[in-house]
Amino acid sequence: MDFKSCSVVGFPLYRVGADCSVWSLWTRGKSTVGNVWRQLKPRCRKDSRKIVTLIAGDGSSKTFLVARLMLYCFKGPPSSDKPECRHLNGNPADDRPENLEWGNRVEQYEDMVRHGTFRYITPDNRGENCGAAKLTEAMVKSIREEVKTTKITHQALAFQYGVSRQTISDAVSGRTWGHL
Repeated sequence: MDFKSCSVVGFPLYRVGADCSVWSLWTRGKSTVGNVWRQLKPRCRKDSRKIVTLIAGDGSSKTFLVARLMLYCFKGPPSSDKPECRHLNGNPADDRPENLEWGNRVEQYEDMVRHGTFRYITPDNRGENCGAAKLTEAMVKSIREEVKTTKITHQALAFQYGVSRQTISDAVSGRTWGHL
């Protein structure tokens, strides 16, 4: 490897590159150490964050967020008052060292508000303003009225509105759209 990289503390057979790559000396498919660095392919979680599993010398393994490895290697360990990994541009898949910084929970929330990724219920992002909303306010009112006045099933309503049965059940029960 001829680019800027650093060792992973506690895992001497691994290195992290400044280009967000993770490298290993372990031989693929065997429990032996090789003499050629090979690049690992991170897995992607549902929230777009990349993870890798590293194997220690004693055979135990630990899964890490690539972003935390990058921060630890290129900016040092977290302090007790700033234990969380912040993505400065709001993109959880962007693990470049210049996009990462240690922070605390308050800074994380401020970042989410600034990036527009704050997903908790507030008067500003409930109902149709919620990025995950599948129904409109008018649809929810109509669904609730249909359930009260007819014997239509939640499954039939789900088919009619093009959503899951659970989405209909949540809207009818008030689990979602409770402000209406």
